[in-house]
Amino acid sequence: MKRVYILLSRTETSVAKIIFDFTKGEFTHTSISLKPTTSDFHSFARKIKWTFLVAGYVKEDIHTFVFAKYQHCHCGLFALDVTDEAYEKMSEIIEDISTHKKHYKYNLLGTISVIFNKKVPFKRRYNCAQFVAKVLDESGAAKLPCDPSMMRPMDFTKISGIRQIYSGTIGECNLDNDI
Repeated sequence: MKRVYILLSRTETSVAKIIFDFTKGEFTHTSISLKPTTSDFHSFARKIKWTFLVAGYVKEDIHTFVFAKYQHCHCGLFALDVTDEAYEKMSEIIEDISTHKKHYKYNLLGTISVIFNKKVPFKRRYNCAQFVAKVLDESGAAKLPCDPSMMRPMDFTKISGIRQIYSGTIGECNLDNDI
C-alpha cells in the first residue's frame, strides 16, 4: 500500500471567490501529491500569478506562487491509502499529462457547467477537481461519489477511506516531515 495526498484549499483569488459564491463549499481548489511533501502537488490552475486566463497543468508548491500570497487561507489535507498498482498507474497518468502539458488546457466552461450541475466533458481539458478525479478514477485508486467530470472539491471528502490529516492555514501546512 502507498499513501497519496489531496489538498483542498480556498484562497481569495477572484476565481476562488466566484466559485465559492456559487457553490458555498468550504474549498474551491484541489491538488494531488504522490509524495509526502508540500512542494510536489499537481493540479490544473493558473500558470501566471496575476491572471487566471492562462491556465492548465501545473506543479504546485503550497509555499510559493499564488499560495505564497494566501498563506493565511484555509486548507484541508487528506490522505488516501491506495494499492501499489493504483499508485503506479496514478504516477503514469500524472507523468503523461506533465510530459504532454502543452496539449492540455484548463476547462473553464467545464468549471462553469459543474457549478450549474450540467455535464460538459471535454477531451484534454480539466479543472482542478476534474484532473484529480481523473487520476483517482482511471488508476482505480478510489470509487468517486459522482462522475469525474462533475467533481467539486468538497466531493473528495466523501471518498471511502479518505481521512483528513490537517485542517488550518496553508502557511502552517507541513507534510515534509511525513505524517
